[in-house]
Amino acid sequence: MEFKKVSQRKRSLVVQLRELTGAELEVFEKNYIEAKEIVWAEKAESARREDERSAKKEAIIKMMKDEGMSIDDFSEVSKTKSGEKRKAVPPKYSITIDGKEITWTGRGITPKVFVQYKESNTMDQFAI
Repeated sequence: MEFKKVSQRKRSLVVQLRELTGAELEVFEKNYIEAKEIVWAEKAESARREDERSAKKEAIIKMMKDEGMSIDDFSEVSKTKSGEKRKAVPPKYSITIDGKEITWTGRGITPKVFVQYKESNTMDQFAI
């Protein structure tokens, strides 16, 4: 029997193991050991990554202390506070198609309308 089939049955594992033949029991044991080794390897890799991450954090904290810096020195980097919305950026380009005005700030993904016209024209003619 396959390892999955044995472990997915509704009856208890003990009952299932009693019903296995010697060869099936050997296969089950082999699969169980392989699965256990995989779990151990994953745990070891996770622990190694966590140790590496902790070492990097400690090195950064040491560098900051050596330079006389604290985390507060970096609060100026962020222009907006957490949860605060940014101000709307005024549109930079405008195009009218079928009486409908479509605007774009020039940031982010270019709207399809502008992509079509961008290929054949310069964007300067659509500047506001």
